[in-house]
Amino acid sequence: MTPRISSLERLPGLPSAIPWHALDAAMVHAAHSTAFLALKTEGDQVTASAYTSGTAFGDRAELRWLKRRAGWHCVLISDDGLDLGAGSEPRDLSREGEVDPSPVLLWGEKIEPPGDEKPYFYEGRIPHKLSYPACAPTVPGGGRLALKLRSYWLDDGECRRLIYRYAGFVAVAPPATEENT
Repeated sequence: MTPRISSLERLPGLPSAIPWHALDAAMVHAAHSTAFLALKTEGDQVTASAYTSGTAFGDRAELRWLKRRAGWHCVLISDDGLDLGAGSEPRDLSREGEVDPSPVLLWGEKIEPPGDEKPYFYEGRIPHKLSYPACAPTVPGGGRLALKLRSYWLDDGECRRLIYRYAGFVAVAPPATEENT
């Protein structure tokens, strides 16, 4: 299947053709909060869609959305050729010759507290514990969580553009030190 990108703008709400089944997690943003959400149930999807902007992703697709004054803008990249439906004008992408870039590290180092307290991620510049969805891989103590990137070429006839999308979580081991080597 040929990867595709599709886009819709000036919508009164998010389109009904969103392929939620291809998306595992989302980073969502609103004036009041930012969160990572798992997207395994319809309730999770409704929660994610209540945010004014976000990026939902999985191994085979990514959806980005943003609420603007003129309406909602959505962009879908799908390795399976999925699109956002009528009016989305899907365009083929190429992965020809591409090597995916290094993962993007997320905030926080994993802390495994003693006792029954659940592990969490801590970043000194953020005044609270960080949590990531249960669909994220297990990270060793002191390790980091990162997002895998996948790269594509978009050729519009005049210009060839390199674009990226999130393709899921990956665990990054803590750096080697004299203590753990």
